[in-house]
Amino acid sequence: APNGPAAVILSYGLWQRRFGGRDMGNRTILLNSRPYAVVGVMPQGFSFPDESDLWIPMSVPITGRTFVAFRSFLPEHIIARLALGSSVGAAARQLQLRWDQASAAQIRQPDHRTSLDFRIDDIRQRGAAVPLQQELGGDRRSALIILLGATGLVMLIVSANVANLLLVQATSRRRELAVREALGASRGRLVRQLLTESTALAIVGPACGLAIAHLALQLLGALMPAQLAGIAPARIDLRVWCFTVTLAVLTGIGFGLWPAFAATRSPPGEIIKSGGGHGLTHGRAAGTARRVLVAAELALALMLLVGAGLMLKSLRTLTGKELGMETEDAGTLRVTFPQSAMSIALREQRIEEILARIIAIPGIAAAGAVNDLPLADNGLLFGLSIDGAAADQHHDSPSAHYLVASDGYFPALGIALRRGRLFSAADDSVAPHVAIVSASLARKGWPGTDPIGRTFRLERDPDPMTVVGVVADVRDEALDRDPLPQVYVPMRQATPSTVAIVARGSLPAASLLTALGDAVRAVDPTQAISDLRTMREVVSGVVAPRRTSTVLIAIFAALALMLSVFGVYSIVAFSVEQRARECAIRTALGASGRDLVA
Repeated sequence: APNGPAAVILSYGLWQRRFGGRDMGNRTILLNSRPYAVVGVMPQGFSFPDESDLWIPMSVPITGRTFVAFRSFLPEHIIARLALGSSVGAAARQLQLRWDQASAAQIRQPDHRTSLDFRIDDIRQRGAAVPLQQELGGDRRSALIILLGATGLVMLIVSANVANLLLVQATSRRRELAVREALGASRGRLVRQLLTESTALAIVGPACGLAIAHLALQLLGALMPAQLAGIAPARIDLRVWCFTVTLAVLTGIGFGLWPAFAATRSPPGEIIKSGGGHGLTHGRAAGTARRVLVAAELALALMLLVGAGLMLKSLRTLTGKELGMETEDAGTLRVTFPQSAMSIALREQRIEEILARIIAIPGIAAAGAVNDLPLADNGLLFGLSIDGAAADQHHDSPSAHYLVASDGYFPALGIALRRGRLFSAADDSVAPHVAIVSASLARKGWPGTDPIGRTFRLERDPDPMTVVGVVADVRDEALDRDPLPQVYVPMRQATPSTVAIVARGSLPAASLLTALGDAVRAVDPTQAISDLRTMREVVSGVVAPRRTSTVLIAIFAALALMLSVFGVYSIVAFSVEQRARECAIRTALGASGRDLVA
C-alpha cells in the first residue's frame, strides 16, 4: 500500500541468483541501508518493467526523499486498467483535459515555454493514454509484422513445393489409381487416401520445425524489447503447438485436394489404354500447373530477396551514420549514490576520486562522467530562454537535452570541440555558471552569430549561463533520428546522484572493464555498479533489434531461394523422366548429349 510498511517483492531471477532460492519468510534485506521486509517472490519470467529485479510500494507524494530506495529514479509512467465500458479514447480525452488544466494553472514567465509545455505538446501528439501493448511493442511492432509476412511467404513457397511434388507423385501414380478404380474403388476413397498422405506429410514437417524453433528462440528474443520480454517472453507453448498443427492440417488438405482430384479426374479406361506413365499422364494441363507453381515460387523468393537486400542496405546506412562520438576502445559503467543520505559535496568528491583512480591506471588515456549516456539513457528535456532574443522568438524558444558532464567526458567519448573551450577545474560551484552547447543548439539559438560569450537561462533557473564552447552533435536517442540539441553544464556546478563513468584507453575490452570496476570498489567497496560494458556494446544494443530482423529476413530469403531452386529441379527432373523413352529413341537415331540438353 502507498506509504505503508517498508516491504519488497523479489523477482524470481534475483531470488535464485542472490538468495539461492531459500525460503524468504520473515527475511529482511537492505536497500540503500534501509531495511525492507520481503513479502513475496514473483513467478519465473516476470520482470516488468524493464527487466526489474524488485518492487517496493510507492510513496505519496513522490519525491526524491520519500522514494529513497530508487535514489534519483522517479516513476514516469502510470498503468491503469480501464473501467468496464470505457475506451482508451475516452480515457485519453479526460487525461488531456487534466493536463491542460495543469498547464493553465502553472506560474510562467512571459513569453517563455517550460518543460511542462513541451511535455503537453508531446502528449497531444502521442495521446494522453495509449494501449499498454502499443507502448511496450513500440517500433518493434512493424519489424515483427514484417517477419510474420516473410514467414507467410516462406510458408506459401513450401506449400507450392509440396503441391508440386504431390502433383508429380499423383501423376506418376495415375495408372495405379486407375486400376484400383476399375476394380471397384470409389473416387472418394482414392481422394481420401491421397489427402491422408499429404496431411501426414504436412504434420511431420511442422513437428520437425517446432524442434528447430526451440533453438532459434534466443535469436528472436534479441528482437523483442526488454519491456515486452519481461511480461511476454518468446516461448513455444500450447497455443503455438495448436496453431502449428491446425495450419499444417489445413495446408495438407488445401494443397492436397488439387493433386488428388487431378489424379482421379480422367476415366480409368483411357489411362490404362494409354500406358499410365505416358500419353494422358503427361497432359498439357498437368505440365502447365507445375510450371505455374514453380513460377510462383520464384516470384515469392525474388520478393523476399529484394526485401532482404533493401533491409541490408538500410542497416548498412544506419550503422554507417556519424555518431558524434568515438566508441572504439571506450568502456562505461554506472554508479548511483543515495540522494538523501549523501551530500552534494560528498558525491562530487566520490566522483572525482573514482575518475582520479581510473586516470592513474596504465593504458587509460581519458576518463569522465556524465549523467545521461548517449543511446543508453532517457535524458531530461529543458526549455531555454535566449538572452537578447527578439520578442517574437521567445515563443519558439529551443529545448535541449540537459547533460551534466565532467572535464574529461568529452575526450573520453571522443566528442569533438568545434569552438571555444571545454570545462576546467575552475568551473566549480563558486564560479559563474557556464555551459557547452551542441552545434545544432548553437545554430538554432544564435543563428548566424558566434554563441561564445552569449548567455541563456534554463527554465525555472534565474541564473544566466554563459556559453564557453560548442561541441559536435551526439546521437543520444536513436541512430535513425536526428540528435536533439544538447546543453552541457559542469559537474562541479550541478553534481547528479547517478553518473555514467566513461574511460578510453589501449587496454583490451575485458581488462578495461575490470579496471573500471576495481577503481570504483577501491573508492567504496559497498558501491553498487551497473551497466558495465563497452561503448561498442551500447551501440550494438541499439542496433540489435534491426540487425536481428534483417538477419532473419535474409535467412528466410535464402531459404526461399533454396526451395525455389529445388522446385525447378523437381519439375525438370520429372520432365526428363517422362521423356526418357523419347530421349532414348533420339539417341539411337544419332542425337548427341548436347543435342538432348539443348
